Amino acid sequence: MVSRLLVIDGHSLAFRAYFALPADGFSTSAGQATNALYGFTTMLTQVITDIQPTHIAVAFDVKGGTFRNEMLPEYKGTRSAVPEDLLSQIPLLHDLLDSLNISYVEKQGYEGDDVIATLATRGRDEGFDSVYVVSGDRDAFQLIDETITVLYPGQHFKDLKHMTPDAVFAKYKVWPSQYPDLAALRGETADNIPGVPGVGDGFAAKWIDQYGGLDGILAHADEIKGKKGDALRENLDQVKLNRRVNALVRDVELDVQLSDFTILQPDSAKVDAALAAFEFGANLKRRVYTALSLCAGASEEDVQKAQFSSAKRGSTSSGAAEDAEDMTESLDFDAEALLQNVQLAPSFAEWAASVGESMWTVYAHGGRVTFAARSGLAVCVSADALDASVQDFVRSHDGQFTVHGLKSLLHSVTSSGVELPDPVMDTQLAAYLLKPDKDEYILEDLLAEDAHVQMEEQDSAETSVQGELDFDFDADAADLDADLEDAKRAMAVLILSDVYMATLKDRGELRLLHDVEIPMSRVLYETEKLGAAVDTQRLSQMLATFSADAEQAQTIAWQQAGQEINLQSPKQLQTVLFDDMGLPPTKKTKSGGYTTNAAALQELYLRSAGNERANTFLGALLRHREINKLKQIVQTLSDAVRADGRIHTTFEQTVAATGRLSSTEPNLQNIPNRNALGREIRSAFVPSEGNVALLSADYSQVELRLMAHLSGDEALIEAFKSGTDLHRYVASLVYGVPVEDITPDQRSHIKAMSYGLAYGLSTYGLSQQLKISPAESDILKNKYFDTFGKVHDYLESLVAEAKRKGYTETMFGRRRYFPGLRSSNRQVRDAAERGALNAPIQGSAADIMKIAMLKADAALRAEGVRSRIILQIHDELVVDVAAGEEDVVSALVKNAMEHAVELAVPLDVSTGLGADWQQAAH
Repeated sequence: MVSRLLVIDGHSLAFRAYFALPADGFSTSAGQATNALYGFTTMLTQVITDIQPTHIAVAFDVKGGTFRNEMLPEYKGTRSAVPEDLLSQIPLLHDLLDSLNISYVEKQGYEGDDVIATLATRGRDEGFDSVYVVSGDRDAFQLIDETITVLYPGQHFKDLKHMTPDAVFAKYKVWPSQYPDLAALRGETADNIPGVPGVGDGFAAKWIDQYGGLDGILAHADEIKGKKGDALRENLDQVKLNRRVNALVRDVELDVQLSDFTILQPDSAKVDAALAAFEFGANLKRRVYTALSLCAGASEEDVQKAQFSSAKRGSTSSGAAEDAEDMTESLDFDAEALLQNVQLAPSFAEWAASVGESMWTVYAHGGRVTFAARSGLAVCVSADALDASVQDFVRSHDGQFTVHGLKSLLHSVTSSGVELPDPVMDTQLAAYLLKPDKDEYILEDLLAEDAHVQMEEQDSAETSVQGELDFDFDADAADLDADLEDAKRAMAVLILSDVYMATLKDRGELRLLHDVEIPMSRVLYETEKLGAAVDTQRLSQMLATFSADAEQAQTIAWQQAGQEINLQSPKQLQTVLFDDMGLPPTKKTKSGGYTTNAAALQELYLRSAGNERANTFLGALLRHREINKLKQIVQTLSDAVRADGRIHTTFEQTVAATGRLSSTEPNLQNIPNRNALGREIRSAFVPSEGNVALLSADYSQVELRLMAHLSGDEALIEAFKSGTDLHRYVASLVYGVPVEDITPDQRSHIKAMSYGLAYGLSTYGLSQQLKISPAESDILKNKYFDTFGKVHDYLESLVAEAKRKGYTETMFGRRRYFPGLRSSNRQVRDAAERGALNAPIQGSAADIMKIAMLKADAALRAEGVRSRIILQIHDELVVDVAAGEEDVVSALVKNAMEHAVELAVPLDVSTGLGADWQQAAH
């Protein structure tokens, strides 16, 4: 019988798991963080499944120093403290391993690496056929030989590099036994071990090859010439010490036998209970049980009989961990087998004949379009070779069509004449709805996270061994591999479609996907394709003006400073402001200096009125910064103008967790609208050739109207219906004085208060914004709530409901999870409460804006006009208006926006027409 020993670096794996998964997304209903536990269990299961060991041990470090700290006191001295919510999971991890009958080993005075080295060496010497070590520490490479292989994680844990002797030599040009010599010369930043200055892996390997190893290098140190030779001679003692420090101990006295690590048949009830304690779902339990059972020699039939509870989190769900498990439960087929058994059809006709009524998908990448079906058959077609037969198929098989990222797909295929219908599922948009706080929605990552299926790359035999190897291969084979990879990605879309469809239905978000997000992708595609016309001459003029103004401001600042300093350098500014000009220091930074951010400089400017030199310097500095920002925006816009004279920004639909759109390349959302110079940039956006005007239509006070509607506060609703200035009217109610007696300060304070509540602004944040004390801010807040009691009750209910459910919802069912509400860290908890206040109102406003854009676009097309929407910025739509259509388009857009939804307070839309975007302002 084959014997395989698997030794795992427990702390390394736990750290990787902790930082790979968001702590906020993984916690129990009691607030215990579980991200390291979940990630560790998932990674452990993966490696057990891949390696199929007969014996397994996990090594851990022990709190307290080791003999290495006595040899080198600064050893690992630069490492940050372990996060508390990771530390709290380590004892739980020990308990979990006990429940799985997996032994963990630790030894006081030694590192886990020494325990690993000892166990691996004993495994080899006691006749194991193979020994595998999972470690992210390169020091483990010295253990590698014909029996011992180190599994070294890549950027993603699934990319475990099989480090064999040949792989080490391919990467470092030394053999594993020589690796400690190389590390002694190079040093190890992560462990705070200094190497020879200027000597990296390349030079170290060259010396080792030339002199046979470190002993030979030290013996011939006087012969090595140049600066690196000098550096070596100056650091001989350090190098010798390094070599002693990085040598792993391979004979630690451990009170264990390797037979203690034999994998035994797990108890399904015990596995269930252990993972249920962390509120993990049945799918993860089943995978852990299956992996261990098969290694213990159980039959697949016996494994299938095991039953596990789903461990639902109920009303206190923290989101991500439950999502990952519950979503996977919807799979009713073997997703892993589907990916492994994908086949390529020789022609589109053959593939189309196999589809029947089954679900199918299309995936575009690198000039190729891949069609795939649930049968496991796929076909790859060049994007420029799509013909009428493809269109006929698409037209007649649109009922079960899925995609990953409809908008980008439309950009890829519509130019080839294929008109795609709206899909029944877009897995990218679905993942965004289910996990709105995620940074990216990459197909392979989602497949691993939510279907627990790894999509392995099609590698040649050579690439199963690590090393940055370059090798030649046949071009046809490369094309075939690329087609297979694309086919697998297309299959992944189908797998995720099944996963997400059930979860969206369960959450009530399927309508949001079908009625808002998917149609929105098509409208945004049309908007991006059309682009916005710009006056390039106007941009050039603005760029020249801003450049001259920035230079003038810089000259004035230099004159007052008495020298030419870098106005962007905090260090130089601190010297001028606090040492030379004697201004009172601002808030200290973590690095020990003083802050020179915009807010601090503005405060210094106001306080320096009696110091003419400092005041003039600060005025010029602030102007220089402002003008430079505008100059950069204009430069970015100029660079983005394409050959057609238009800017084609990309609208991002899956970035903002609230549901808002953002734009990139260029970012049009950051064009200032609060000062005259910033607004002037908008004048560069003009009607396209043949059109006569731009229409700007934007919502007035949409967040406050939503707050009135959602709270049902009669006084606030009446304020909107009064027909007078809203903020002045509200201020009169709060302060108890007639409207005509309200001062500008009172109006601005109440305006800030109203919006602050809608945005979840804290009392302190409001006091900073209004430049009043927190106590005064609190008094104002209490007065506001005394006047609008239902607003207070509504906002309080948002946080209470979010704590009970674990998430908030918009008017249209868009969810956002806030596990931080149960955090023991007050700052995390306060931030989550602000988010819970903000999300329903901001998210509802985002949904309304999308619905309005859909209705406006549909109205323009139904009317048969040539005018089209070219931009959506915050709460504003910009329309390129054709001649003779000014009145009808204004009416259509205004009506669509004002009737996007019906609220207790009617939506109000302001419109304006102009020869450019700025002139259309109102």
